[in-house]
Parts: sequence; structure tokens; C-alpha cells
Amino acid sequence: MMKQLTALLILLASLVTETASGQVRLNEIRIAQPGPDTQEYIELAGPVGMDLAGLSVLVVAPAPSGGVIGQGVVVGAIPLNGFIMPADGFFVIAEPTFKLGQADLVTNLPLNENFNLNILLVKGFTGGPGMDLDPDNNCQLNTTPWDSLADAVVIIVSQQPAGCVYFDITVGPNLDDPDTTIPGHVFRCETGAALVSQWNVGINSIPGSDSPGAVNGSCEITDECLESGVPAACCKIVCNLNADCCDLIWDSFCETLALENCTSAACGDPGSGSCDIPNNNPGCDDAECCAEVCEQDPFCCQEVWDPECAKKAADICDDCPADCVGDLNGDNVVDGADLAVLLGDWDGSGCADLDGNGIVDGSDLAMLLGNWGKCKKSGGK
Repeated sequence: MMKQLTALLILLASLVTETASGQVRLNEIRIAQPGPDTQEYIELAGPVGMDLAGLSVLVVAPAPSGGVIGQGVVVGAIPLNGFIMPADGFFVIAEPTFKLGQADLVTNLPLNENFNLNILLVKGFTGGPGMDLDPDNNCQLNTTPWDSLADAVVIIVSQQPAGCVYFDITVGPNLDDPDTTIPGHVFRCETGAALVSQWNVGINSIPGSDSPGAVNGSCEITDECLESGVPAACCKIVCNLNADCCDLIWDSFCETLALENCTSAACGDPGSGSCDIPNNNPGCDDAECCAEVCEQDPFCCQEVWDPECAKKAADICDDCPADCVGDLNGDNVVDGADLAVLLGDWDGSGCADLDGNGIVDGSDLAMLLGNWGKCKKSGGK
């Protein structure tokens, strides 16, 4: 009788463990960003306090082997033994350079955004990094060295072939970003009509729609936001923060979220172009200058960085040489180069407005010519 009771308890314990592991899921992933990929992470969601022993996160992707690109290689295996699900219900695995929140496990992540990435959560993994699960390279797994598959999602990085897809649930490519099809940030839908089995492409820039360690946003963008004249990229950010802004009403609170978050999302992208030059994108490459301009004129970050935005940047952000009147390029000489700068800014403002009257005109030209030649040392005018 005692042996039967013990066997029953063991069976019940195994069933409880299996059920609990099935409740843990992949929830949010960042594989890339503009510039160096310093903020990569994989987030799990599950019951608070659950023991994660026996679970592993795997990355299965193409990898070079013998001079060819092999398919279905375990390029990364992260065992979760010794960890439990934190009090917030989210477990964040991140790079050492991660700054978007608190990481629960710090490690190097093999997330090569040049290939499709099969991200798995498995129980009882018996293989290791470098193991080839598809030696025939026919996009069929020959072996599955785990006891059970808890979850899987495949991040598709291109409209062109970029590696085998081994599982049904996919996300990407990114068709909203004019610069890349790589979905730098993806997350599982939590609110709105979309099912939680669906995934959404987030915002590539940092900070974007990321919410590591917190509940994900909605995957839906409804007319409430778009009809207010807000760009789709900004709608994604705002409605991930507060789904009511898309589902119910776009009000002053939503406008504040847009100003605070869309501005930062548009600023600091090296691909946007110089703040002093108009471009076809919202924002510019200097994050600090961009934020100052957009605080005065949100249009510059929400719509497009037009000539008026570039002019504001020159007025607000340019550091003018202070030691020598007319030395507009800071080379300690007032010469033809400075004259060219002044003439280029004629009728404008900025550093060439030497008398500070708000416009570059004849009086500024007279001041520059009057100080022609090598500047005086230290504080000379």
C-alpha cells in the first residue's frame, strides 16, 4: 500500500511539474537595434515562484560548417536550472550591456539577425550548443533532444530565404521600417482582440515598444489613434503603453504619451541624418539636440525633420566658438571659411548672428570683417 501511495505521489508531482512548465512561455525578444546590438534579451512569462529547473531556452539557426551554411544548428542553449519565476511573473535573459530593465539571468545571446531565428523553450534538453538537428539541411528536424516543447516562435528577418523555419508560429519580417526588414523587437500580444498565441513586430529603435519585466502592449492599432493624425509608428508605441488610446479614445493623456515617448523613439538614430539638415524621417541623429527641438516643435519628431526643424536645431544646439568674434568654425582664425559660413546663414540665425539681434545680416558681416585675421589669445575678441 505504501509503495502504491509513493508511486501515486511521484506521478502527481510529475504531472504538476509538466503542467507548470507548460504555463511558462516565450513573451518578448529583442535581436537587434540601430547601431551596436547592446540591448538584446529574451523574456519568459509564467506563474510567480515557479521552479524553472529542467527548462532551457534554445536558439536554432543556420551556422557555418565545413565551408557551407548548415541549417538547424543549436547556436545557443541556456539552461534555467537554479532559477525561479520572479515576483513580477517575468524572467528576463539579457546581455551584459542590457540597460532596458533588470535582467534575471545575464549571458551572451547568440541572436544573429542575418538569419531566421527559431527560439525554443524546452524541458529536458540533452544536447548542447553546436548540435546539428537538421544534418540533411532539408528544413526537417532529424532529432529533437528534449522531453517536451513548451513554446516556440520563429523570427523571420527577410522576405528572401534566410534559413529554415521549423515551427508554425512566426513573426516578421518588418515591413513598416523603410531601412530594414529585420524585426529588431518582437513581443507576444497581451491585450486587444488578438490571441495571446500571436506575436507582433515592435519598434526597432531604442527605446521603442520594449517592456521587459512588464506586461506587453496591444498588437492592434485602431482608428482612434490613426484618425487623430498620429503616425503609425508612434501609434504602436503609445498603444503598447496604454491600449485605451487605440481601443477607446485618443485624449490629452494619449497626446502626452506620444510627446514623451515618440520623441525619444525618433531621436538618436544614426540613419536619420544630421540635425542641421532636413531629411525625410522624423528626428535626427543627435539625441540630445533632437529632444530639445521636438520639445518646442513635436512635428519634427512625429512627422518629418523639415527645413524649419533643421533651422531650430541650428539655433538651439550649435555650440558657437566663444573666444573670437567671427571665428565661426573654431579654428582660431577669421578668414574665408568663416565668411562662407556667415553668407550661408544669411537671413537666418545661429552662430553667425554675431550681434545677437536674431538675424544674420550686414551688421554681422561688418563685425566679422572687422575682426579679420588670426584671433587673439585666450579671451581676445
